[in-house]
Amino acid sequence: MSVAKHCVRTWMRFSVLAAGAFTLGACLWDGKSDPVATPTPAPAPLYSVGGTVSGLSGTVVLANSGGDLRTVTTSGAFTFATSLATNSAYSVTVATQPAGQTCSTANGSGTVAASNVTNVAVTCTTTPTVGSASIGPAGGTVNGFYGAQIVVPAGALASTVTIGLSRNSTNSPAFAVTSTDAVGATYELTPHGQSFTVPVTLRIPFDAAQVPNDTAPVLYKAETGGTFTALPTTVNGNFLEATVTGFSWVLPAAAATKPRMVYAVQVGAPNVLASFRINNATGALTGPTSTAPIGQSTSSLVAHPSRRFLYITHGGSTTVNGIDPATISVYPLNTINGQIAGGPSSTTASGAVVGSNLDPALPVIHPNGKFMYIVNRADITKLAIDGTTGALSGLTSVTNGNGAAPQGIAFNRLGTLAYVPYIYTSNVPVGDTTYWDTVKVYSVDPATGLLTGPVASAPTGNNPWSVSVDPNDRFVFVSGAGSSANDVRVYSITAGGGITYRNATAALNEPQSLAGDPFGRFLFVGKRNPFFNVNVLFFQVDATTPTLLVPSGSTQNHNGVLTLCAGGGCVGPISVAADPQGQFVYALDANQGLSAFAVNQTTGELTGAGSIADIYRPGPVGVGVPFKFAVSGTSPVWQSNCTHGCVMIGTVSSPGGGSSTSNPSPPSSYFLQVTQGAFFGSVTSSPGGISYGPLSNNSAAQFPANSNVQLCASPPAQPSQAYDITWTGSCSGTGTCASVSMGGDRQCHVEFSPVIGR
Repeated sequence: MSVAKHCVRTWMRFSVLAAGAFTLGACLWDGKSDPVATPTPAPAPLYSVGGTVSGLSGTVVLANSGGDLRTVTTSGAFTFATSLATNSAYSVTVATQPAGQTCSTANGSGTVAASNVTNVAVTCTTTPTVGSASIGPAGGTVNGFYGAQIVVPAGALASTVTIGLSRNSTNSPAFAVTSTDAVGATYELTPHGQSFTVPVTLRIPFDAAQVPNDTAPVLYKAETGGTFTALPTTVNGNFLEATVTGFSWVLPAAAATKPRMVYAVQVGAPNVLASFRINNATGALTGPTSTAPIGQSTSSLVAHPSRRFLYITHGGSTTVNGIDPATISVYPLNTINGQIAGGPSSTTASGAVVGSNLDPALPVIHPNGKFMYIVNRADITKLAIDGTTGALSGLTSVTNGNGAAPQGIAFNRLGTLAYVPYIYTSNVPVGDTTYWDTVKVYSVDPATGLLTGPVASAPTGNNPWSVSVDPNDRFVFVSGAGSSANDVRVYSITAGGGITYRNATAALNEPQSLAGDPFGRFLFVGKRNPFFNVNVLFFQVDATTPTLLVPSGSTQNHNGVLTLCAGGGCVGPISVAADPQGQFVYALDANQGLSAFAVNQTTGELTGAGSIADIYRPGPVGVGVPFKFAVSGTSPVWQSNCTHGCVMIGTVSSPGGGSSTSNPSPPSSYFLQVTQGAFFGSVTSSPGGISYGPLSNNSAAQFPANSNVQLCASPPAQPSQAYDITWTGSCSGTGTCASVSMGGDRQCHVEFSPVIGR
């Protein structure tokens, strides 16, 4: 039997809820209560995260908090699929970059704040293609290594062309612009011969360290099979900018204001002074690039360290070309290309009469460039050099060997000590043999050039011929060319200018000419007669032993080479010389051949680089007739603020091809020298090293590179009065003390000026 259900509705009080909902009372089913379901609360609201993409040319994949991915293919608005509630964190990043583009985000992270996020900005830019780009009529830019650029303006091209910009000199013409050196890499612009209706702009990097201070670099351009010609150029920082209407090769270059040259006398009818340009890469000589007339019986040549003047000693007995016998003539040099700028105008204006009885032989210039010393058969004389004209004056005898013949003179780094070897002559008075076969040491006053002494002495081998001083003031080398010597002797320089014999190295036959490497690494020896088919020797200088070493593993015959001996058999050489940059050595043999050699920068070994024929040498050649030709200058690739004893600049490979220069081992210390005026007081340094005054002669010292040194002066005790103190040179200002930064070799001068009435 079924039971009927009766629901009796009973009105009951409403319960109003805070949220606005309400609850009914109960419904009675057959007298029993059954509850009614309560409604579910409304869900919390959600908000979208998105923004705008601009500049897109491909497909980019964006991510929110690393998970929610959104693929975008066109610029415009975007929204992630997943919305977030209030107070939820979001972080929009680029999960996958588009091909050829780089996209970045702005306003990409934050917290949702009860509204949609719409300000995420994704900006896409085209990634520059290094070395090439497709450029059309709208124009564009091609980017190369190290900031190189080609900027093609709109309208320069009628159709799209793939433009190339690479560091590449393959198949380019040789760069052979007179007196000009490259100061950067060659860049190739392709397609070759491409023309533009509107000029395009080139932006090519260069190495500012290679550009001389008094010249500006210029872009040079060449076509296939052509030559390089200069373009109108603007210097913009470390870039050269120019415009072109066609493509080929371009190269940054600058005029060489420090030309590298060899000067010698060329045999002819008549003989002439000639200049030969040094190839910076190989050392080979080209020329003559210029010539000038000379006098009778040329002996030796020397170039002034400023590269502005060249001097020649003349003997003979007849005036030739306006040059009197027994004189020294000065020739002006072009400081840009090293060429001889003219002959001596007259003996009076440009020559210094030495005296026919003295037979001038070997000219040597003091390290400070202010004085010239002439090695004669009887003594050594000094002349002052006019820094403006190069003229010589004030002939003064500075040594007296009591009749013994000086063979040369060499100075220490600062020119405060001089080393002179002497040989026996029949002029020596009976009983006075103290100068025979010795090397004497003299003290030198750099302000006056006068020599005092000898202050030290050491014996040499039989008939010492040549002397050379290590540029780091460690050693003196003397060659003995006599039959009982045939060696090169090494002497240590001791404190206070003393000299101590250490050892000798055999150098058969008759070593007569020495050329020291400008960095103290090697010593080169020219022999009067070949031995084992060798007449130029090379040695490494061992600073520890000290001794001269044959390079380890040397494959060259008896650590030497043979000059190319233009015209036939080899005799000599009569003279060897090293270039100031330490890359090359030159040797003049008695057969009138001037040979060039490249120096291995590690071992000192020599490799032939050609020869120039018909170069004059004096004769007959024998002991007592020193002779030198001149090697001068450096390339623009040269260390700043270093005068002697510097470490070579090396070549370093650069990314993307090419090479650059750097100094792998810069000097660790430099010299500071102090000079004083007529009123002589005292000067001391802090840190210590210089103590210069009436009771001490320590006027120079070494200090660490880039350190600061303070110099303090005390006026002279007599006469007792007030003085004004003025500092000049590397120091400046007035007052008791002055400071100098040791960024290179420095020289400071102090003047004590009496103050009247105080």
